[in-house]
Amino acid sequence: MPKLPTALRICLAATAASMAAASLSGQANPPKKPTVPYRAALQQYKKLVRQKSLGQRVEARTLLAQTRDPRAFKILSASYGKSEAPRDQVRHLLVNIVTNHLAIEEHRAALTNWRSDFDEAADAWLWFQTLGAPFMAAHMDEMLRASESPGDPFLRAAALQSMCEMIDGGVDQRPPVAASIAKILAKLPKDALEKSLLLEACAAVLYGQRRIVQQRTKPWRPITKTLIEALADRRLPVRSKQVLARYFARTFQLPNLGTDPQPWLDWLDGKPPPKRGVSTTSPGFFGVTALGTKICYVIDASDSMLEAVDEATKAKLEAIAKTGPGKDNPLAWDTIQTRFDLVLEFLGRALRGLGKGTRISVILFGNEAHRLTSTTKLVSANPTNVGKLLAELTELAAKRRPNRPNSTLLGATNLHAGMLKAFRTTRSRPIQRDDYVNRKLFADGCDTIYLLSDGEPDRDSFDKPGGGPFGRAPHDHLIADLRRLNLFRKVQIHCIGLGEAHRAPLARIAAIGFGTHLSIKSAK
Repeated sequence: MPKLPTALRICLAATAASMAAASLSGQANPPKKPTVPYRAALQQYKKLVRQKSLGQRVEARTLLAQTRDPRAFKILSASYGKSEAPRDQVRHLLVNIVTNHLAIEEHRAALTNWRSDFDEAADAWLWFQTLGAPFMAAHMDEMLRASESPGDPFLRAAALQSMCEMIDGGVDQRPPVAASIAKILAKLPKDALEKSLLLEACAAVLYGQRRIVQQRTKPWRPITKTLIEALADRRLPVRSKQVLARYFARTFQLPNLGTDPQPWLDWLDGKPPPKRGVSTTSPGFFGVTALGTKICYVIDASDSMLEAVDEATKAKLEAIAKTGPGKDNPLAWDTIQTRFDLVLEFLGRALRGLGKGTRISVILFGNEAHRLTSTTKLVSANPTNVGKLLAELTELAAKRRPNRPNSTLLGATNLHAGMLKAFRTTRSRPIQRDDYVNRKLFADGCDTIYLLSDGEPDRDSFDKPGGGPFGRAPHDHLIADLRRLNLFRKVQIHCIGLGEAHRAPLARIAAIGFGTHLSIKSAK
């Protein structure tokens, strides 16, 4: 890598610090003043952008974007349409970089033109990020027009999601917002997926307005009722109904009352809601239960997973094992020595307790990520498949015991690769392109992900160790990419941290998926 001048190296460090404040959407407030002289940045950009390393190309574009110069915007936005390999990832990273540093009022017209030039479903992340730029709070009309347009439903949903981010938690009394949502709900598409996209995006806006929605008054009451009644639509996919129910629970501050509309309508009419939500007979994974029926388990298999389980951790796990379904089955401590053994034990308990009709896949990540040979796709969680899966994991663990000198598992912590494979897994062949807007994934992809790790992400599949953008602290590119992958899918993501697991990224990932973050710290 060409050596950077001292001033530019300092600037890169400042960029990393400022990006740490990025929201879960990947959007961040741009710096108030340009932090790099344009000519110096352009010179370094030309040197770095041709490098093989994706990390260096990200650095190049970040340096140029920091100038906040219109010429930088022109160069970077133009490269979106002719991105180099890996094409999809480069495009999404470009959007994040530009909107983090160049999405300012001065560039509003250029941003609008950029968005207008790319109007296919695969460009939805561009629409979401540019419409959701902080200065756009003064231009809500653009979001409303985009959401009501007869264009691609993914782009309309992206506009609504941006609106949700913009008004999140506030009390926005502007009539056009409610009127726009009502208009969209009154004229939903007939296509099942397109209808689901807009219903779920409208529910996201409802969640953004939760403080006023909880008052159960106009103009949001009839909108709320329409969304609840959508649960009775037999043509609406189960996945979509589960997503709506999760939004209702968060919006109304209630337990998840399930996909039957009546309990939600009772709440809207002022009747006391049930004290408990819908439940499952499954013991869950490490006590964390889920209602999904297509589940991916993304398991850290880095070398640190061969660390011995200490006594303090054992006590915590005993407490977890003694609660909820499956509490009468004691943990098999005679076979548990390492953290990986522990995962095998709890995974076996979870899989054997899954209901009929559930499909599963297990993905391990270390230096790279791979699906188990027994679950290269989402397979039925029947006893035969569960047996094959556990036997495969047991064989892997048996070859690498803690009492063997220099024993290793699968290396580093490439969390991004593991999650990417989970989002691309289907009941048949995995999806490789346009992974967040591929229609097949909505019908055949997972609806729940359990992510377990005992460390901090330190690698990705696009660069040498420590060099790729998705393996670098403070992990804003990682979080933004997972936010993109789940922008429309709404997969519920539960995160479990063992030992020295870094809390911050796991908590942020769980928040992306409206899931649970469980931290089980060791005594160290």
